[in-house]
Amino acid sequence: ALKALWPVTVASDVRNWVGTHIHSGLISNATVDLAMRGDVPAGGGIIAPEAALAFDFSEAAFTPFDDAPLIRDAVGRGKLSGNRFEITVDSGWVDLGAGRRLDVGPSTFVVPVVDAKVPDGEVTLRLSGPASAGIALWNRLPLAEEADFSPDPAKAAGEMTADLSIRLPLAEEIADTDVVYGGRIDLAGFTPGTPINGREIGRAHVRTPVTLESRM
Repeated sequence: ALKALWPVTVASDVRNWVGTHIHSGLISNATVDLAMRGDVPAGGGIIAPEAALAFDFSEAAFTPFDDAPLIRDAVGRGKLSGNRFEITVDSGWVDLGAGRRLDVGPSTFVVPVVDAKVPDGEVTLRLSGPASAGIALWNRLPLAEEADFSPDPAKAAGEMTADLSIRLPLAEEIADTDVVYGGRIDLAGFTPGTPINGREIGRAHVRTPVTLESRM
């Protein structure tokens, strides 16, 4: 429904991202304002319209990037204004399979320059829930391989909170090396269930920064 409201000639790369990554949901309070600005191109032609788009959403299911776990029951709002597009998520939850889930707190998806040749998307996520679900998410991302740390979620105990940032190009095909991760993960009462570097860890409090820069 959202893609149907979005004019085809306005921020087409971002519009395509919306069509590919927002799988379902209810749109309400949607407004679309179109304006034709600028001079007619030399030799004639069509002037691309500018648009302002605003909407609320609920019960949404979307993935912020390819191969990301599905965020379900998301509630929030979106806005395209000038050269910036932003989705704000107030609540939702991440579906990690096997009954594992993480709650989503205030989070955003922003495209700061929608008319860039290849626009960048910037994601911020606030997550909380069982450490087992946090480990399942960790293991799905390149972070586990980089850190050489991928414990079994079924054996992990404790609670996790995380503030993550992810930056990636909105291109049809992107490599893991195109994605930049940052943020912080806190594990309270954490027990991985298996030794780490030969040491048993039980009910530990672990705070680790998340940094994985593009290697392009």
